Amino acid sequence: MKKPYTFFVVFLLTFFCGVLSPLSGQWLKHDISLGDPNPIPSMDVGDLDGDDTLDVVVSHNVTNEVVWYKNKNGGKIWEEDTIDANLTGAWLVWIADIDGDGDLDVVATGQKANDVVWYENNGGAPISWTRNPIDANLYDARDVAAADIDGNDTLDVIASSWADDDVVWYENNHPNWNKYDIEDNLDGANYIYPADLDSDGDPDLIVGGWRADRIVWYENNLPNWIRHDIDSKIDGPVIFEAADLDGDGDLDVVATGESEHDVVWYENDQLTWHKKIIDDNLGNALGVTTGDIDGDSRLDVIAAGFSAHKVVWYKNNLPADTWTSQTIGLMNYAEYVKVGDIDKDNDLDVILATFGYYNGQDDGDVYWYENALVDGYEKNVKFTPFIFSLSQNHPNPFNPSTTIVFDLPKSSNVTIEVYNVAGQKIQTLLNKKMQAGNHQVEFYAKDLSSGLYFYRIEAGEFQDVKKMILLR
Repeated sequence: MKKPYTFFVVFLLTFFCGVLSPLSGQWLKHDISLGDPNPIPSMDVGDLDGDDTLDVVVSHNVTNEVVWYKNKNGGKIWEEDTIDANLTGAWLVWIADIDGDGDLDVVATGQKANDVVWYENNGGAPISWTRNPIDANLYDARDVAAADIDGNDTLDVIASSWADDDVVWYENNHPNWNKYDIEDNLDGANYIYPADLDSDGDPDLIVGGWRADRIVWYENNLPNWIRHDIDSKIDGPVIFEAADLDGDGDLDVVATGESEHDVVWYENDQLTWHKKIIDDNLGNALGVTTGDIDGDSRLDVIAAGFSAHKVVWYKNNLPADTWTSQTIGLMNYAEYVKVGDIDKDNDLDVILATFGYYNGQDDGDVYWYENALVDGYEKNVKFTPFIFSLSQNHPNPFNPSTTIVFDLPKSSNVTIEVYNVAGQKIQTLLNKKMQAGNHQVEFYAKDLSSGLYFYRIEAGEFQDVKKMILLR
């Protein structure tokens, strides 16, 4: 995906064994973009036009384009529009509110032009975009991300150079950018994911070294960065994400090893990392993400296999250390995967992009799979829980909103409040009598600074507190 990888072609579909077992259910496939003869090296999802539906942004490496697809009619109709038709070697795209004006902008790299740029969302119908330079001299610019690195409530940008083995960050002094080095010797520096791994309130960085066969994290100790290994023996790390998979309140890491055909997760045990296999036979595993697919308040894993030609959902059965698998869809050269509620029916759907030009014939296509599981989300929420429980918020870290799920085995007076690290109450999210069942409440942190926050539930005699991280 991120380079002319040496792909180990697997033509037979993978059958799972060991800790994996099949899962029944149904996914309905819908087209977003078909027949575009351009490779798609990356994709992101967000509400670009402010209509409360998720849109899709993709890059086209050969035609040098960044385009977005407007979600109309609950994902049944998609309207294509160009953000930039002249970003040479367009590679990775990342959606974020760079200028802090309340709407979502787009950050991107131009691999062949050595460019890091951001596109200001000017609104309108269709949206007009202003291209702004961040760096025109990052050789072989590949991956990019956005996070509030220095804690000043503006989003900074992080980028990597594949050829020069560099990781850098750009301080956002809108409209100017100050460039700082993080690393100049991570062989094949590629994907970047910001996350507060040490729970100190600022974003750290997870970065892969593809040629180094290594995943590292950089502890944010500005003006310095301290490098730590997560895994120094993963063959071809491609994409990763931080999420609390085991529900213990800290962030774990899920990743793919493209050359090993692995989907793995690393349990965060006070920043000691225990590697655990989810699937060791997903041909050229590339894209990976997390989300609560079946509504059981546990984060599942979704991954795409390039030469397996499919996207797979792995149901999280923790604390039992097993994962139940289901093939969501079969598609040539499945690559990038995201989750989001495309049709606004209160469950998570799956969005998939295919790389496209690997065999010189296939197009780069984008699809979404509607979550219509027989034993899925809607069925789960109808069960009366046996015990009181408060789940970890998702997403976490979040910006600017997150969902808190809780279970009530009987009708109760429920109070949910949010506190800062000083113990000051920030907001009361809920204070009323609720019926037995599975419930959720949204927390919107529009005016709060990045950092660690706590949410507390009181329901009858039941009390619990969990922490969450706002990452601007």
